[in-house]
Amino acid sequence: MRLTITLVLLLFPSLAWAGPATSDSLGPTSSEIETTGTIDSMLTQYGTSHQTYYQLNLKPELSLRYKSFRGSVIFPLSTGITSNTSCCRFSVGNLSMEGEFKTLHESYSWWVGGSVSAPTASIFDAKGLTTNVAATVAITDDAGFFLSRTTTLRANAGADLQLHPLVVVGGEVGLHRWIRSLDNPDQTLIPITVFARISHTAKIDSSLAFKSIANLDAPSETWLHQTAARVSYRWNANTLSTGIEIPLDRSLRDLGMVRGGVSFSRSY
Repeated sequence: MRLTITLVLLLFPSLAWAGPATSDSLGPTSSEIETTGTIDSMLTQYGTSHQTYYQLNLKPELSLRYKSFRGSVIFPLSTGITSNTSCCRFSVGNLSMEGEFKTLHESYSWWVGGSVSAPTASIFDAKGLTTNVAATVAITDDAGFFLSRTTTLRANAGADLQLHPLVVVGGEVGLHRWIRSLDNPDQTLIPITVFARISHTAKIDSSLAFKSIANLDAPSETWLHQTAARVSYRWNANTLSTGIEIPLDRSLRDLGMVRGGVSFSRSY
């Protein structure tokens, strides 16, 4: 079994209005508005006994949060090589826009959101090789960011609950629609995630998650499943976390799809 290694790098530069708010202030206060930049990368090795793929997926993101609302723009990129055949492929993924409304309460929070991914991958990768490989390694996450000739519409809703000062549990359900070209039928997917997060100290916490994706239009293997574990360490304005993601379906395990992840974030 091959080992798939995922490297996730998150950078969160946060910008806000400087100075205290006054009664005659014309702009939002620092607690109301925040700008965030993110780079999410995933390095994957997978394949069969005949061919091995090495794929790097990148999802640069710029988001703006105002009070309970957040809007984001994501421009995925992908590159990779195939052993003994080609080096080095590069393509642009599907330009995406997201929106989310989230409320915070004393012991719980809930959120709703939606997004759309335009089929920009088709413009830069006519053969679809790089984007199709990128979509394959993201199949238990969100392949719509990389599928060529595909527009993806998404809606999601979730909530979490603080069971104990140190324990939070939650879940999210979504509805994704792949609108594909004439030679491929449209598909509808329902991703479902449940998770638990434990705070061990003021700086260290860990989380466990289970995710299932139902493809209502798949000719076979309607469900895919994945479990994940992560540990995070925070200091000052930084967060460092590491984790592992394990697919539970044999079809994915036979491809060596086991992911190890590292993330780093910093707020300014």
